[in-house]
This record gives sequence, C-alpha cells and structure tokens, in this order.
Amino acid sequence: MRHALVPLVVAALLLGGGGIALFAWLESREEAAVAAARYEREERAAEARDARERRWEDLGRASEAYVPGPLAGIRLGIGADDLRRARPSATPPLRTTSNEPRWEEALPNGAQVVYVFDRSGDRLARLQVLSQVPAEGVAPHLQAMRDRYGDPKLVARCTERSAAGVPTLRFVWGDERVVLQDIFLVHPSGVSVTLYLAPADTLADSFTAGGCLPVRSREELDRLGVATPEMLAPRVAP
Repeated sequence: MRHALVPLVVAALLLGGGGIALFAWLESREEAAVAAARYEREERAAEARDARERRWEDLGRASEAYVPGPLAGIRLGIGADDLRRARPSATPPLRTTSNEPRWEEALPNGAQVVYVFDRSGDRLARLQVLSQVPAEGVAPHLQAMRDRYGDPKLVARCTERSAAGVPTLRFVWGDERVVLQDIFLVHPSGVSVTLYLAPADTLADSFTAGGCLPVRSREELDRLGVATPEMLAPRVAP
C-alpha cells in the first residue's frame, strides 16, 4: 500500500508544479502584453510629439518672412523662455479672461503687441500688433505693406458678426502654412489697424465667423462700415 502511494504523491507534486509553471507562464504573457501595449502608447505619443515639433518648426520658418520689422527675431512656435530673451519688455498681463496664455508689450511708437500662446502655454501660436493711424495714413500704410509683402492674396470685408463685433476690412498675405492679416477698423475716433499673424488653418474659421466676403470692386471697398460706439463698448470693457 505504501509503495502504491509513492507514484500518486509524485504525480500530485508534478501536477502541482505544472500548475504553478502554467500560472507563471500565463502571468508572464499578461505582463508582456501590458508592456507591449504601454510601449505602443509611448511610441504613438512620441510620434505625435515629433509631428507637433515638425509642424511648429515649419510654421516658424514660414512665419519669419511675415513678422513686422520691429519684432524681427520673433517667429511662431517659440516658447516663453525664447520670447522673454528676445523681447525682455514683453510680460504676461496682470489679469486676463482668455483661456490662452498671452503676453503683451508696448512698442516705442505706441503700438501694442499681443503674443498669444497655445492652450498649453508652450508655443507662440499667434501674434497681433495693434495701432492707430489717421485716415490720411491708411494709404501710406497699405503702400508700405505692398512694398514689403507684395500684392495681397485676398481683400475681404467682414461684418459685425465677427468675434470683435465690429465691421472690418482685411488684407491678407501668406501661403498654405501661415497668413498675415492687415485688419482695418474704422470708428468715430479714427482708424485702428491690427496686424495678425497666425497659422493658415485658422483663416477659414475666422472668415466664416466674421461673415467675410471677398472685395471684388472699388465700390465694395468704399462701402466699408463704420463701427458705432455701441459696437466698440465691449472692446473697451475691463
């Protein structure tokens, strides 16, 4: 009887050992699958980061040709540290209602520069230069723009449906990567001009939201609306 139990004990031990080995093998397979999935996620994330880096580099190179002269050295895609080094007088505003980080700078000629970063605050996504010109200064300003950038690719009239809530006239330069808009706002106190540099893929949404239509004749150009004080009130609200 005792001799008969020996094979049974051995068999039980072997089966137990086999079960442990099988469990360990299954566990190692699960860990390998988890590790493979993690590696794949990390690879996709790295590829996405590389794609974003390449896009910012491309936008940066393309934007250099359209940056206004006083801001030479600035380009889209730079980080806050690069902006701080290039423009020491640019600082974040004390308060803002925007969910996009932005810095501001006052230029010696009275113009105001707004540097708008992407939502992460990592990259300069848009550049705006706001200034005032007298009515008689519009033609010389436009001629200077044509001398530097050539004839505009598009001239458009936009209604008060825009985000600004005022009618504007826009002259547009650029290519498939970046666009520079020269935006004119006529109001009772004069003419406000905004140079607006941004990625080209933002242009369509901006034009759609603003009810913008191409100007096809001199008569259309002369029919630019004048912003009323009521339209301007939200622009100067604190």
